[in-house]
Amino acid sequence: MTRRASYVVASQTHCLMEEADKVIVRPLTDLVENGEGLFVYCNLPGVSHEDLELSVDKGSLLLRGRTRFSCLPGKVQALEFGDVVYETRLSLPLAVDAPRIEASLRDGVLTVFLPFPRKGAQRIIVTRG
Repeated sequence: MTRRASYVVASQTHCLMEEADKVIVRPLTDLVENGEGLFVYCNLPGVSHEDLELSVDKGSLLLRGRTRFSCLPGKVQALEFGDVVYETRLSLPLAVDAPRIEASLRDGVLTVFLPFPRKGAQRIIVTRG
């Protein structure tokens, strides 16, 4: 059974879905266009490189990451957060050059650069997954 609720976490509203023992959170995300491409900035606190998935398919970008806090050592005295799955799908307003996509994760912020196709280059749509 899926439940939806609106919670305020650190002064930011998130829509959460509980599915079994997982909580799915839509992360705070910015999409910025400049002359060379699109930049995506996504807030993913607690997510490591190993637990991050990016894919581009049919004009959309899927971002998915998860935290792993459930295996904390020692006797738990208080627990206000647990494992979270962050997930969002962004519709890309313009075509991007998928083979040249770059991403970095630093201090809980994912930065993805989605370059526009080069002028004069043959347009090829590539699915990455």
